[in-house]
Amino acid sequence: QVALDKVSFMPLNSVDSDSGIIITDWYNIDKDNLRLKINIRVLNNEITNESIDVQIFKQGFDGQKWLDQGNDPEQASKIKKVS
Repeated sequence: QVALDKVSFMPLNSVDSDSGIIITDWYNIDKDNLRLKINIRVLNNEITNESIDVQIFKQGFDGQKWLDQGNDPEQASKIKKVS
């Protein structure tokens, strides 16, 4: 539930409570020029920063199509923080 709360602002694409995997749909964050997709894997039932693995994928819009811009490990680590 804590992991779901972290991404509650984004539309969810898939949630599998048995495997602990949460996948969001793409979410625009910068006037439709930048969007993110987040994959979360819950590793255990503890509530610590090491309890989840987070990957954030970014895409930018070039006026005609979305282009992959890789992962964002810095933002992923912010989502992992328990506070």
